[in-house]
Amino acid sequence: MKKFEFNINEGMKNNLFVPIRNKSDVIRVLMHSIKIMLIVPKPIRKPSIDDSIILLVDKMSRLFYFSENKYYSIGFPFIVDDNSEQIKFFLKNNKIEIDSDMASKILSIIDCHQTLNANCSLDFIEKIEEYEQNSNIWMVFKELIFFEDGYIRYDYDEENYNKALQSNKCKLHPLNHIDIFYSSNCTFKIGMDAKINNENFRDMMDTATDCYFIK
Repeated sequence: MKKFEFNINEGMKNNLFVPIRNKSDVIRVLMHSIKIMLIVPKPIRKPSIDDSIILLVDKMSRLFYFSENKYYSIGFPFIVDDNSEQIKFFLKNNKIEIDSDMASKILSIIDCHQTLNANCSLDFIEKIEEYEQNSNIWMVFKELIFFEDGYIRYDYDEENYNKALQSNKCKLHPLNHIDIFYSSNCTFKIGMDAKINNENFRDMMDTATDCYFIK
């Protein structure tokens, strides 16, 4: 397994710890993560810290985001090349590099109201076509649309737990819980008896370690 850890500051957290309600939100976070991971030298493996991004690459490839009371994770759809001083990312099955410029173009497409709310396919492709020449952006954007993001989040949520407690419905919103999926018609919570640390959270999704059991 390869593990890469990146410190994040408050400005970076503003782009990463945001409400995730649809696939475009996932893509937006992923592209901001790419840009962050590319602006620092190849990271040194070190003990975990509170505010960080951790990229784990093995049979599974996932990004993990950690702050004091919230952790979440999404799948990572790119190949990681750490054979040089600077970490690099490539689209699977070809040599298209996902660099900072590519990430900025994807963000521009995602943030374009006309693209995401298009009623016509021609409106949808207009922004993509703007960048397509010599950039392979459609290949990358298509991968991002179709990849399985595997979103999961852990919360230590005192505010909503106290609200539920006042209504005598504390089990409706447990203090410690896992949220699985993000859209309102699919998401659900799994309550936990105690707070977990980031190592526990990573281990839950590590296919090379023993499974966790719900009791």
